[in-house]
Amino acid sequence: MSAKGFKCRTCGKHHLFSAYVYAHADIELVHTCDNCGAKHWVLRYRAELIKAGKKPEAVTESR
Repeated sequence: MSAKGFKCRTCGKHHLFSAYVYAHADIELVHTCDNCGAKHWVLRYRAELIKAGKKPEAVTESR
C-alpha cells in the first residue's frame, strides 16, 4: 500500500487513488474492486478489506 494506491486483497489488482480520495482523505470511503467485487474501506490512504470478492477463475484452454 502506498499513498498512490493499493492492491486488492482478493484478486491482487492494483487500484490508484483518484483525486476524490485525496480530497477526502479523512473520510471513510468504500471502494469496490471492478475485477472481483471485493469491498475495501479507504481512510487516510490505507485500505482494509471488509468483504472478499470472488476470485477470478483460471482460464483454461481447450484443444
